[in-house]
Amino acid sequence: MSLFKKKSDTSGIKSAKELDKEREAKSKHSKKERNKKEKRKIKRTTIQTMPYECFVSNYVMLNKTGVRIGKQTANLYSKTYLVPDINYSSVPIDKQEELQALYIELLNGFDDTVSLQVSILNTQINKEEFTEKILLKDKNDGLDSERHEFNEILNDKIIHSQNGLKCRKFFTVTVAAINFDTANTRFFNIEAHMINCLNRMGTELIPLTANDRVRLMADILRDVDCKILPCSRDEFARKAEKQHCCPEYMEFKKDYFLFNEKFARCIAIQKYPASIIDTIFKNIIELNQSMIITENLDFVEQSEAISLLQRKNTDMKYEALTKVKRSSEAAKGAFVDPIEGSQLQKDMAAAQALLTDLQERNEKMLRGQIIIMITADSYEELEKNTDALKITLRKFQLQPMRCAGLQEEAFDSVLPVGNASSVDKEKNLQIRRTLSSSATAGFMPFNAKELLHEGGLYYGQNKMTQNLIIFDRRKLVNS
Repeated sequence: MSLFKKKSDTSGIKSAKELDKEREAKSKHSKKERNKKEKRKIKRTTIQTMPYECFVSNYVMLNKTGVRIGKQTANLYSKTYLVPDINYSSVPIDKQEELQALYIELLNGFDDTVSLQVSILNTQINKEEFTEKILLKDKNDGLDSERHEFNEILNDKIIHSQNGLKCRKFFTVTVAAINFDTANTRFFNIEAHMINCLNRMGTELIPLTANDRVRLMADILRDVDCKILPCSRDEFARKAEKQHCCPEYMEFKKDYFLFNEKFARCIAIQKYPASIIDTIFKNIIELNQSMIITENLDFVEQSEAISLLQRKNTDMKYEALTKVKRSSEAAKGAFVDPIEGSQLQKDMAAAQALLTDLQERNEKMLRGQIIIMITADSYEELEKNTDALKITLRKFQLQPMRCAGLQEEAFDSVLPVGNASSVDKEKNLQIRRTLSSSATAGFMPFNAKELLHEGGLYYGQNKMTQNLIIFDRRKLVNS
């Protein structure tokens, strides 16, 4: 048998060159498939713009399913709490430091499977609620004319104090868990920690029911005076509650968006100052604009944070040595320090300071973002409000960003439903800043406690917040 076959016998066999070409073509095709971006889902209705899935209980919301966290897949569940304000700005400095220490303790109690959303809402006062709880009722006793005069004074004061706005604080906790039962257990343990810290700070933790959260979203996206009937269990089961809180019309533009009769814009903080002043949120609220300030916080596991900072320090030291070596060679052997006073030197010092905080001061590393949503009745008013906000932010060395082309992601992140986790890349704006827990506590959400008793008398205006003081002396402890 001959070792050399005829050419006709090899007609069905491909050469090595042809096989290699096919292999390269398949490799390129598979690479294109890997790099091919998933098509963005276009939301056809305003109901689809609501950035959550559904409610799974009377308190817990399912934000998203099938989120990849490391090597595991989990669901994101959220729960929102109302946190009444406390007296922070008016107390002595030593008391402020004590409150900051308690707030740091609150932040240190979360782990890497939990994210926290701190929301400060400046919204219009509900006129019906104000009339029902604050204004005096007629009694047909010959003094109704005095009551009408007193009510006129209150109506005039409420319009001129903070432009008829009221400020509320909410904490939304988001948990990554395999199922609802696991998430519910996590919420129970987290609540115990938060109640302990907040009670010592002088406030409380009030969980919002599903209907309360629907009402909260309606206050933002519809109107505070819009009447909404409580949703039944069946309505929540078929996700019909979204039609009660979603806007009738919504359209996202490049750097702003519209809903119903309102113009809105989300502004993110891109760069932070070296030192954070604890009156930043207070000064923003004092602009007397209808807005939402949202701080989204992710927590990094301690061992992972220390390892990350050590690697970062090593990389920056190597980069600094390389620059010194190149500069010395360029200067013909003379020693030159090219990093002195440079950004690299500042970054090295900041990384080392953060590493020291984590190792010696029992602090945590957080990845945070701050987004502010402002609303207006016209585009001109929106631009005016944006300029006023930017002036205030620059005063504290905060660099704002208009989120051009990212307004929908910013809206999903700013709405108080708990889209605070950076692992949810679809519903969370991917702009983060690494901070320690003490630096994060510099963005203190609390300002001053309001005195607004139902059926009380008008005693003037709060100097800190410019809101009304409606006080009932009969509610004092020793009355």
